[in-house]
Amino acid sequence: MTDKYNELLMSHLDKIITKWGRLEERGHEEGAKVRMSFTYFCNNHDDAEMLRSLFITGTDFDVEIIKRKEFWALNGNTLDTDISLEILKEWVKWMIDAGLKFQCVFDSWDFM
Repeated sequence: MTDKYNELLMSHLDKIITKWGRLEERGHEEGAKVRMSFTYFCNNHDDAEMLRSLFITGTDFDVEIIKRKEFWALNGNTLDTDISLEILKEWVKWMIDAGLKFQCVFDSWDFM
């Protein structure tokens, strides 16, 4: 793993604790269903399209590609899904890895 990968992973894993705490404050119990939103940044449309295709064929996520001034963004949402703290950590790692396969950066995520 590269330093850049580790930095991105640690950044997202740090956010999990804060976001999980907010979710619990709203009454969420581990294992209950939630929806999540997420965003990737990609350098070009082809990379964004390949990532979109991965989600369309391999997940039940709703995804769309949006052109920004200097880059492409892929925005998406999960459907209602069972979540625990451990599942969330694995999901974040998977999302980072999925993006990096197509030179896209997993920028942000949150509970809906």
